[in-house]
Amino acid sequence: EEREREQAIQERKTKVARLIETSGMRGIMRSMTFDLFNQQRRGKIYEVAKQYAEDFTSQTDTGLIFFGKAGTGKTHLAVAIARYVIEQKQIAARVARTVELLADIRQTFNEHDGYRAENEMELIRKFTSVSLLVLDDLGAEKVSDWVCEVLYRVIDERWLEQRPIIVTTNFNLKELEERLGERVISRIAGMCVPIEMQNHDYRIENAPKLSGKQGANSFNS
Repeated sequence: EEREREQAIQERKTKVARLIETSGMRGIMRSMTFDLFNQQRRGKIYEVAKQYAEDFTSQTDTGLIFFGKAGTGKTHLAVAIARYVIEQKQIAARVARTVELLADIRQTFNEHDGYRAENEMELIRKFTSVSLLVLDDLGAEKVSDWVCEVLYRVIDERWLEQRPIIVTTNFNLKELEERLGERVISRIAGMCVPIEMQNHDYRIENAPKLSGKQGANSFNS
């Protein structure tokens, strides 16, 4: 029984490590957990995000959209949800910065002769088949008909299969509709609960302070 327990623990650790590795979380995102969210900023929105993560199952079909000014902690909470879902539920989640997602899909086209170097549908399927998708910084991309079409394909497929998305954006739904069109935003509005972040700058308030005689905001030349 002891060996079976140890084996189960090791299998769980191996699975979590694999899910983290394929999640798209990298760099500073690896430290975006609920425990490391600024305690002074833990209010109702923090509790809603944490409750969503705790309640998440493979049958969850409703997502969230965090919107508000840059630096309010939107990405931190969205990534923390994905991290919790992976570590505590062993459910696959993927975090994709929208600009990078579009760049990856563009690279399926060979610049010289126009054929797809990688099957475009296979790449899109990576974002549509995972149990939870985080689309970070939606609206930051340069808008074109192609961009709107790709985003619609990803979001519409997830809507069709009832797989949730979590969106972070600096724009409200009306502003997003003006940028990306009604088709994309109507799908998001139908899938996600909107959550407006407050207007403080989370990143600036948590920036490391410089010590020395010249003060916190001074730099040596």
